[in-house]
Amino acid sequence: MQSVFLKTGESIVTAEEIKVITILGSCVSVVIFDPILKMGAISHALLPDSSFSARTETKPNPMQYVEEGFYALLDYFYKKGIKKWRLEVKIFGGAKVNYCDQNTDYCTNIGEQNYLKALEVAEREGLKVLAKDIGGDRGRKLVFYTAQGVVYRKIVSDKSKELKQQAEVLANVEDPCVSCRRFRKHPSNA
Repeated sequence: MQSVFLKTGESIVTAEEIKVITILGSCVSVVIFDPILKMGAISHALLPDSSFSARTETKPNPMQYVEEGFYALLDYFYKKGIKKWRLEVKIFGGAKVNYCDQNTDYCTNIGEQNYLKALEVAEREGLKVLAKDIGGDRGRKLVFYTAQGVVYRKIVSDKSKELKQQAEVLANVEDPCVSCRRFRKHPSNA
């Protein structure tokens, strides 16, 4: 089985059997699974929506944002003819980290904003969230098995040097994922 490390601002959609590993702090991962086609998707978003970005990118990466990334993945499933009632949705992450805008002195708990945005999109779309592990003050390591829709979660100690080193090693490994779709932009435009 292939093993892939999912970085911030990326997502993967596949009907192949792949083990996807990601590490979350304030970021949020949305996992979507169709049990009939055995198609799984996972995102790793940094901010709730594009209004939080100070960048003036001409083509921003929607996968950096919970809302835009969630909708991009849903669009991919819908264009495949998959009905939303079939989709299993799981939401992870959103540990407490403060985000401050230097221009306005506005501060917010960005992790909370991230998971609230994911829950808002799920509710707006009429999707049932089957599982969620959100908030708190610790990071999470996720292992997602795409063909089964199964996610394993481990709470990360804030003093976990080993996990930080593991993330750095995984981030630098050549990507073996040849049978999955990895998106850094909207899947429809990939």
